[in-house]
Amino acid sequence: MTLRHTFLRRLLLAASFLPLSALAAPAGETLELQIAEHDTLINISQRLLARPAQWPRLQELNGIADPQRLKPGSTLRIPYALLRSEPQQARVESVLGEVRGSKGLLVAGAQLAVNEVISTGPGAYAVLVLPDGSRCIVQPDSRTRIELLQRLRGTEVQQSRLEVSRGRIETKVQPQRGPAARYEIRTPTAVIGVRGTEFRAGYDGTAARVEVTEGAVAANQQQRIEAGEGAVVDARGVHTETLLPAPATAAIPALFERPLLRIPLPETAGAAAHRVIVAGPAGFALPAAEQLVSGGEARLADLPDGDYRLRLRAVSASGLEGQHSETAFRLKARPEPPFVSGERSGNIIQAERVEFSWTRNPEAARYRLQVAGPAGFETPVYAREDLSGSSINVALPPGEYQWRLGSVRADGDRGPWSDVVSFTLKALQDPPAAPAISDEELVLAWPAEPGQRFEVEMAQDLAFSQIHTRRETQEARLVLPKPEPGQWFVRVRATDPDGFVGQWSSPQQFEIEAYRPWWLLGVPVLLLLAL
Repeated sequence: MTLRHTFLRRLLLAASFLPLSALAAPAGETLELQIAEHDTLINISQRLLARPAQWPRLQELNGIADPQRLKPGSTLRIPYALLRSEPQQARVESVLGEVRGSKGLLVAGAQLAVNEVISTGPGAYAVLVLPDGSRCIVQPDSRTRIELLQRLRGTEVQQSRLEVSRGRIETKVQPQRGPAARYEIRTPTAVIGVRGTEFRAGYDGTAARVEVTEGAVAANQQQRIEAGEGAVVDARGVHTETLLPAPATAAIPALFERPLLRIPLPETAGAAAHRVIVAGPAGFALPAAEQLVSGGEARLADLPDGDYRLRLRAVSASGLEGQHSETAFRLKARPEPPFVSGERSGNIIQAERVEFSWTRNPEAARYRLQVAGPAGFETPVYAREDLSGSSINVALPPGEYQWRLGSVRADGDRGPWSDVVSFTLKALQDPPAAPAISDEELVLAWPAEPGQRFEVEMAQDLAFSQIHTRRETQEARLVLPKPEPGQWFVRVRATDPDGFVGQWSSPQQFEIEAYRPWWLLGVPVLLLLAL
């Protein structure tokens, strides 16, 4: 038989393994199976029943009209008495997230028999230990079936075979004993055989991918793949390439202070993407987070504060993942700083005192505040460590400033600083000087800065509820007709060249006396003389 015929035979054999969805938890004496697209009663029976010809019992039990047309997402009940049994079992060493098996959610210590399906949800992992001690890590969004687990009677020969119909697995295989020993990973397009090595394998619905990090594997019994190599196996054959080198990690910070981690990724030659894996206390077998990122930054959320290790792999255009690099970092993002209220960064404030305000953080017993000038926070112009409220009013001279806040727990644990908010503090607008009053005119003048324009208002009440006169001018001087006699108030407001509109100056009061003819001034004297 030619190699081509051998490959076609294996391809047709692998294609017969149609995808099953994850199996739900048992209800009474039956197993509840969630139907996936393309599932039929016949192929489900061929997979799970000891006697596949008993599929009509499932049809009757579930009231199915057409065994070839099952509704995806519906539930199929299968009596346990009809399921196939096999002698050897695998053990679930550990799980992370939602991992389902044929009988419901999987937990550490669970025993898995032949035909057990392990389905992982987003961000979920399962670590399986096979009878020979080999370990297999089922990655997120994957579906793996235990197709064969047996030991030849009277020998130590182990034969194991796993079927990967979706997603990825990572495995470390123990050296196989005896010529009949087998450890195989099957996908619809590849059969990967090994006798002791470390490798990664997966299937995306079109092609299988294999990445060997230690030892060697054989793909479809015709292509040897050595350590440091990878292969894409599809209907056209086996295509090998050298794995990309470990990416650089020098630009990744050692400390992150925000709950949303923004991890900068390097430019790795030949990489179309990077896989980012973050491990906490459970290690990389059950990572705390994992992402496949095509851009220059990975964003991870919801990690608790603590110490972590980061594993980084470059992914080639063919989808093969290369050698990994590792680095450590610390996350200290809590208690989170409060949100700043009021002015935005870069604003201009015109006042003699500045009010700093913020929201309350339920984790915080108190807050710390720093206000700095151009010299920076190494020498702050104002600092407090014991603020219990949500605002404080501080007198500052005009100038350029920046400020930041931090939360402090009751036990003294201090969280990170908030983002820096900058502002410019301007002096209050000087009021107009006392007006120059002539018989016909009123002349107002006030201090000004180059390029400013002004609004001037005049009223007879301090509240300026009824404006008598409103003028706009480009000069710091205004000539108005002399108003009628009485008490008057005037104020001025400046607009800077950049568009900043200042506050009104404090109102200035002046009086216009009533007109008296000159000859009336001598009347009192003439009256006295007449007496």
